Amino acid sequence: MIEILSRSNKSGLGRGQYLQKRRELLDQPVHLVEVDLLLGGKRLPMGGRLPAGDYYAFVSRAEKRESSDVYAWSIRRPLPAIPIPLSPPDPDLSLDLAAVVNQAYDQGRYHRLIHYTDPLDLPLTAEAQNWLRTKLPPSVR
Repeated sequence: MIEILSRSNKSGLGRGQYLQKRRELLDQPVHLVEVDLLLGGKRLPMGGRLPAGDYYAFVSRAEKRESSDVYAWSIRRPLPAIPIPLSPPDPDLSLDLAAVVNQAYDQGRYHRLIHYTDPLDLPLTAEAQNWLRTKLPPSVR
């Protein structure tokens, strides 16, 4: 099962509903991959501290349920490829998150919905926001 976390998965009533669904999935013999590409909201509950990062992927394997593999990266790094476990004896597949997000952006026509000239309202340090502005086209900086 692959879950791409949404705002409702990370806050309010939707968070409780998602955590219940998550518990039910973790009680089953399935692999669960959760991808968190949102800067805001609460992170998923884990037994230990999460590594530093802005974005996360959590890979919980059915045969290794007591722990998850945690992949973390900074907003300054390209989205990575993450492993997607399959049933034995098949090896993991590699999911290129950057390619998936780029395809969703292109096919979803998000360029019509996102206003790049609006101020950034992101939970980032001032340094990270300044860096992010340098990545915008000169016409909207």
